[in-house]
Amino acid sequence: SDISKDYYDKFYKSYEIGYNKPDKEIYEYVIKDIGVNPSNILFFDDKENNVKYSKELGIDSRQVDVYHLIDYFKENNYFDII
Repeated sequence: SDISKDYYDKFYKSYEIGYNKPDKEIYEYVIKDIGVNPSNILFFDDKENNVKYSKELGIDSRQVDVYHLIDYFKENNYFDII
């Protein structure tokens, strides 16, 4: 099963939308597509530049090791896993 369909309402893949991180166009595309204030978007990435540029557009961004993202969610009470 595709994890993006199990846990998220929207999941963006750069190769599908034609923009790449850290180009600002990919963040602007997501902001426009979702239609919310950028501060209401939570973005995780393992690369400092990607987080830096998303923060410049007002997105709530966190640099984390994506291989340990579930642990990060649990430790910060983003959701409970049984």
